[in-house]
Amino acid sequence: MARYLGIRATIFTPHSMDDATSDKIAGEGAIVKQIEGDYDDAIAEAVKASKEHDMLLVMDTSWPGFEQSSRWVVDGYSTMLAEVDDQLTDQGSEPVTLAIASVGVGSWAQAVTQHYKCKEPTGMIATVEPETAACFKTSLESGQNVPVKTGDTMMSGMNCGTVSSIAWPILRAGVDVALTVSDWEAHQAVLYLRECGVDAGPCGAATLAALKKLHRTGLLKLDAESSVILFSTEGSREYAIPQEKND
Repeated sequence: MARYLGIRATIFTPHSMDDATSDKIAGEGAIVKQIEGDYDDAIAEAVKASKEHDMLLVMDTSWPGFEQSSRWVVDGYSTMLAEVDDQLTDQGSEPVTLAIASVGVGSWAQAVTQHYKCKEPTGMIATVEPETAACFKTSLESGQNVPVKTGDTMMSGMNCGTVSSIAWPILRAGVDVALTVSDWEAHQAVLYLRECGVDAGPCGAATLAALKKLHRTGLLKLDAESSVILFSTEGSREYAIPQEKND
C-alpha cells in the first residue's frame, strides 16, 4: 500500500523471517529491519520507532489502546470473503460446511469467523497454527488470551506469540476446533497442492494439513454435499525442507 501511495515504509521482522519473504517485501520498496527477537519483539521495536521518529504505526494486530488499524485490516479482509461467496454462488455450491483459516495474530481468522458465523446456516470454523507458535490454541485451552514463547518454524508468517486483542473474543466464541500442524505436515501439503496446480507456500498449505488432521480425528463428518473452504495465505516460496516427523 505504501508503494501505491508513494510513501516510505519500514517493516520490522523477527529473526525467524525467511530471506525469501524479506526479499519480496524489500522488492516492494520497503526498508526491512530484521531484529534479534521474535514476532512480539518486532512489534515492540516498531512501536518504539514510531514514537521516536513520529511514524504512522499500522499493524494487523491490536492491544488495549491500539485497535483501530487492525479493525480496518479486518474490514478489508471482508472484501475477499465476499468474493468467495460470489464464486461459490456462481458454481452452485452448497452453503459452507467448514472453513479453515490460519492464525498468526488472528486478524484473518477473526474475519473468517465473523463472516461464516453470521450466515444461516452457520459453518464450522477450524483454525490452524504451527506446533511451535500455538498462541490461540493455548489461549483457548486456558480460557484467557495468554502469550506464548514461539519456536522455529518454516511457517514464518504464522510464527506469532500473542493473539490480537480484538480478535480474541471473536475467535474464542466462534471457533469450533483449533488445530496445530508440524512443518513436515505443512510441507507434505505444499507438495500435494503443487501436484494439483496450486502454488502455495507453507503457511498457505497449512489449512490443507489441518483438514487432513481433522479428518484423522474422526470428528469431521463430510458428505458429497459438503462445501469446504481452505484459505491459502501464502504463495509459493523457497524454504528449507523439514525433517520427516514420525507420529
